Amino acid sequence: MLRYPLERMESEYNFMKIRQSVANFPGGFPASFAEYAANPLTHNTVLKSLLGKPIYSTEPISQEDLELVLDALGGLCTVYGLTENFEETVTNLRRMTDVDPVNSTRFLRAAVFKEPRAADWSAISEKFKIDNALDVSLYEEVKRRFQKQMPSSTHPVALKPQPAKLSDRYYSVALYAFGSGVKYLILLYGPNNAFVSAHSSALQSIQEQAKKTERQARGQNFGLMNGKKLIEEWLKLFGLKFPVHASFLSELEETEPLYRLKALAAHLKQATIGGLWGVTEIEAS
Repeated sequence: MLRYPLERMESEYNFMKIRQSVANFPGGFPASFAEYAANPLTHNTVLKSLLGKPIYSTEPISQEDLELVLDALGGLCTVYGLTENFEETVTNLRRMTDVDPVNSTRFLRAAVFKEPRAADWSAISEKFKIDNALDVSLYEEVKRRFQKQMPSSTHPVALKPQPAKLSDRYYSVALYAFGSGVKYLILLYGPNNAFVSAHSSALQSIQEQAKKTERQARGQNFGLMNGKKLIEEWLKLFGLKFPVHASFLSELEETEPLYRLKALAAHLKQATIGGLWGVTEIEAS
């Protein structure tokens, strides 16, 4: 299953941007998506991965490599799919195999942090097609094979990415928060390292209390994690712990909790620059 290469690279950039220590990008991680997309190290990474080459590989690839991959896929019992047409892909998988992925695909992982697209996105897109011609050709051929594989009555009509449902975004937040290791919800929307470093103990306490409340709300049936409830509780506890920011949060009361969290992250960056947060934490009782 492939995703349109530009959309895939945009997702990769936003993912790696908040995990720069993992990305280990040669020469330092680019400050903008435009810089990231223009860097030759990021070009044709889908084909590189199918050839077994590491991410950001400097090893050149060619049209012959593309044909090698397409021939290999054609020689296997390949079930084709597109991320943009996820439901049709699941239908295709179920129709051509004994696999029934319904239960395991009830919720999609959705990105909760995504950098706004630049004003010159169309120019970035056109340059991307030139720089990543092999990846684009690979995608177009997989799309052609996918459409050919699907029954005519279920051919996909629109191949445009659909925005993630808000419920999926909340579920992704819950998966993040309940994952292994220490997690800070405030870091979902970009680095706030100075604030986190200064108040790590308080933030951990807030997070654990919010998770406990969310678990209690689920009850004994251990139902699906409720990311919306988790964020609501987290924001309430944050306002109590850091009252200097409570008035800012109160102005956003009618806003979705996920968007309040995003606004708070931006607000804290400005507060950090202004030095407003250093003496406002109330000691836990």
